[in-house]
Amino acid sequence: MKKRTSLVRWALVSLGVTAATALALTLGSPSRTSGSASDSDPALERTRAQAKMLDDLFKVAVVDITNRYDGPPAAKVAKAIFAAAQDKQYFKARLLDATGNPQNEANVPQDDFEKRAAKAMTDGKTYLEEVVGRGEARRLRVATVVPAVVQKCAKCHGVKQGDLLGFLSYDLPIK
Repeated sequence: MKKRTSLVRWALVSLGVTAATALALTLGSPSRTSGSASDSDPALERTRAQAKMLDDLFKVAVVDITNRYDGPPAAKVAKAIFAAAQDKQYFKARLLDATGNPQNEANVPQDDFEKRAAKAMTDGKTYLEEVVGRGEARRLRVATVVPAVVQKCAKCHGVKQGDLLGFLSYDLPIK
């Protein structure tokens, strides 16, 4: 039991350090494109890049933790990281159900964007974004698909590997 607790702690710390490093690197990164329509809004392009990087990191971490350890699902680790990021006002993120049969009622889409995202994901889309607010209050809402990419996930959720489970919903300030 002690070994299992240590592994879970190690996983939490590793995922937290990875996410914090990624966030720090992204906040200061310049716009990647030049001469494109996005030059008219470099802050939005930086935020899109940040969302993509966070999404890639979280998905790699969840799959890696799932493959390495037996114990609490890696999604619980991701949710702990999401809570810490929200507490520090870095960004908001939620792991949401798109199957109509959530493992937890907290995983049900709540607002209009999340409900549109759930529909988009069940319709086969893999990405949805929306800019909300004005001026200093502008935010980028992003949703990205989450399929059952490993057999452990499929088994726990009662689906086939590759089937849609849900999506990650991000809410990031545009700076």
